Amino acid sequence: TDAGTRWESDGEGTYAVQDVDGLPVGTSVTLHLKPADSEDGRADYLSESKIRQIVKQYSDFIRWPIRMAVERTGDDGATTGETDTLNSMKA
Repeated sequence: TDAGTRWESDGEGTYAVQDVDGLPVGTSVTLHLKPADSEDGRADYLSESKIRQIVKQYSDFIRWPIRMAVERTGDDGATTGETDTLNSMKA
């Protein structure tokens, strides 16, 4: 089959799975996080360094690359998009 599968959850204990035509090969994860709030004890999980730290700590052993789209600003001020591999893939 040429259909991909979408798994979707709102984090409230239920989820939905559906076949979707035209999805690329591979896995893509999109998280929607609440902003950091020290009064509520929510850490800043949106910073690039925090994401890198979490992936390194919990997923460095996974044999497939975990990639993240990042933006880099050059010396000339121009912003470019890149894809970085976050784990070492050493099982």
